[in-house]
Amino acid sequence: MATTTNEPYKWLKKDWQTFFPAVEQAETEVEVKRLCNAEIDGWRARPTMKKESSLRVPYTDTINEAKNRLQGEKLEWVLRHLAFSTAEWTVMNAGSDETIQERHENQQFIKDPDAIVAKGTELLRSEEWPDLAAGIAVCTGRRLTEVLKTAELEPKTAYSVLFKGQLKAKGDAVFESPALAPAAEVLQAVERLRSLLDTTDMEKRAVAHKLSQAVREASHRHFADLIPTRGGIHDDLYTHISRSIYAIIAVLYYCPRNVTPMHYMATIQGHYRYLEAKTETERRNYSSVAHYSDYAILTADDQIDGRRGIHLGMSGVELLEAFKPKPRKEKKPMTTDAATQEQEQDAKPEGRQKPITVDPATFNREMAFKARLGHKSHVQTVNFLLDFYEAGGSAQAGAQNVAEAIRAVLHKDAEYQKFQKDEETAAAAAIIEKALSSGENLQAILVDALIKEAKFRVGLTKRHAGKDFASMTTSQLVSTKHPDAAKERIGRAVAAIAAYNDQASVAERWYINGRTVQLLAGARYPIVEEWLKAHEAEVKALNDKYELNPRYNSKPYGVKAVVTIPEQPAQAEQVAETEQPAEQKG
Repeated sequence: MATTTNEPYKWLKKDWQTFFPAVEQAETEVEVKRLCNAEIDGWRARPTMKKESSLRVPYTDTINEAKNRLQGEKLEWVLRHLAFSTAEWTVMNAGSDETIQERHENQQFIKDPDAIVAKGTELLRSEEWPDLAAGIAVCTGRRLTEVLKTAELEPKTAYSVLFKGQLKAKGDAVFESPALAPAAEVLQAVERLRSLLDTTDMEKRAVAHKLSQAVREASHRHFADLIPTRGGIHDDLYTHISRSIYAIIAVLYYCPRNVTPMHYMATIQGHYRYLEAKTETERRNYSSVAHYSDYAILTADDQIDGRRGIHLGMSGVELLEAFKPKPRKEKKPMTTDAATQEQEQDAKPEGRQKPITVDPATFNREMAFKARLGHKSHVQTVNFLLDFYEAGGSAQAGAQNVAEAIRAVLHKDAEYQKFQKDEETAAAAAIIEKALSSGENLQAILVDALIKEAKFRVGLTKRHAGKDFASMTTSQLVSTKHPDAAKERIGRAVAAIAAYNDQASVAERWYINGRTVQLLAGARYPIVEEWLKAHEAEVKALNDKYELNPRYNSKPYGVKAVVTIPEQPAQAEQVAETEQPAEQKG
């Protein structure tokens, strides 16, 4: 069954046996146009084509086949005439009245968009390809096959990318799309995904058919607590993430006040048929519009969050090129007579406008902030900022920046997410969130927390002063809450993996990286990263010894199933010695 669902219809392949030879023999564009019209009429006449939407499959398959068989002007003519008008596409893409009504009457809500983005950003660093795919979908809103195969992404700004490879696009369309995480992290994740999962030789439809289940499971595993499902036979979180969740969070973060959310969502998702529709009726009938309203964001008091562009003006965040003010037309050069005539005129009084020169990054930030505030002019924005500063806003702004920085760190921290969800600590987490949102008691909380943490660390140092962590058993290290104990445990974990690789077969070996070491050692990820960075050369040598890469970790079982850290320090030392290069041994 897996192959038949990815093969074109048998009747369509039979049609091609006459259609394509006829196109190749045609001598004029008029003849090709007639053949294309007849082909589409033939599709419509088939008894199985009961709805206009049924035409999409033979259309897509025939266009793909034409790109494989034809070239030059014959291919151009087929692409031009084997097509549908905007009105026909609108009918084909429109859902039934019942389906659309059901979508509008079953809207779901999310309460913590920042947590969704934080989880998506965390998944960008995963070494598991399904997790990577889910994280990229959250941060870019791309379809599964685009993420796994067709998407070509290039950096545009710190928080936007240029996207090419859309499945349902006109030709090789390229457009700018915002990233909910730093664009550099998204691009690195895509590169790592492609190294872990090579889909080069797979057909596009086969990609979704064979690989979608693993990504859907990853999406549910990571986001089920943050995103409610809508129900229904075809309901899955990945589809909601890429179609609706990404779009509404992008509106919250980046949409200018003067742009409607619908228009912004259509632009960033490349829904060109919505953008080209000439009437509001056509736009409403476009099926993707229903997905725009599948979800909405709620505020802390369960009200619809209607804010837009709350990240505009933040460092690195710019307006998308499509929404930047259009440059003014240059004045035509004056003729000699006109120039002479102007010089003869009396000198004009000094103009009212004074120029302020800033670098491009500052200008882009001011322009984004202007859009966020809904101001009509730069003068209005500059005056607003000056008035805010004069009124003591510098201190408030500083506190707000500190709060935003703290929130960004907390929402990426797995321990804090557990802290929020645990019934016993949820109330404490709510106090922190309230302080970060309103600024109320934030300074007092920070000072108190820093003093307590400093005292704790001093006490920790005194309590463990003189202890030799290298002489402890692994069980003792696990129960000792000290960074040096964790680092000793990490070193033993790396040595254990290296020793295992020495005796394992090629397919059984493990690539040593942060995720693998963390799973085996049980230490917090920041400490693991710090240790790996300090021992980067040694770890690289261990991986290079067997030419290992992240793909080796794509196993149906975890590293703890086959690798064990020795309990006794003497055993750990023996393991460490076995993984040393021969020239370093005594």
